[in-house]
Amino acid sequence: YFQKRDLPPQLQNQGELLVGTGVSFMSHMTQDGKLQARRLMVDGYPAAPPAVVRGAIVGQPAVPLAMMQQMLPDGAKMVGEVKNCEMARGYGFISAGGLPSDAYFKLEGAHWSPGQKVSFTLKWMRDGKPQAHDVSAALEGGEVLTGMIKSFSDRSGYGFIDADGYSQDLYFKQAALPLEMQGCQSQQLVGCHVQCTVRLKPDGKPAAQDVLLSSGPQGGAPQ
Repeated sequence: YFQKRDLPPQLQNQGELLVGTGVSFMSHMTQDGKLQARRLMVDGYPAAPPAVVRGAIVGQPAVPLAMMQQMLPDGAKMVGEVKNCEMARGYGFISAGGLPSDAYFKLEGAHWSPGQKVSFTLKWMRDGKPQAHDVSAALEGGEVLTGMIKSFSDRSGYGFIDADGYSQDLYFKQAALPLEMQGCQSQQLVGCHVQCTVRLKPDGKPAAQDVLLSSGPQGGAPQ
């Protein structure tokens, strides 16, 4: 967890606009054993001090594997870059921020190029090494996609869209919905089929804009 005061001063009142944004931070173990993030540096703002690396402090032990697996559990959806591929052997490795090592993945007949951005589902092996499943091309921004609203927070005013053909969920704010839908509650929105345009946030994660309703949960309009 982190406190408001640990954000850069110019971002301390941004609230939900920061959800999903990548950060660098200094880790601190509190007296009750909880991991706290301090001195957060948000992507796109002044770089973190030299002593800070993403998710760990130089010269001190890295985050324990068990704790890391709680922070990034099985099934977490991530974005990374293809590091290398062994075409003859049918496997490759993906480099992704936050992981202790490159993630192994099977090519399964697909052709990937080093440096290509991909999205994947994280799976931890018994030996603590990460694997990448359901590897697909990462969204680049500008795509017009269809999908289904999978969740929405009435309290926070944002939700996520399950995009057809992609493993990455699309973050969206209530203001991105058509005017006639902006007053709908979560039970009215979840399950609705929509069309939207993808934009990339400063940290590279995809968000939906210009959301249009295709049909309600059962093929009709939301009630």
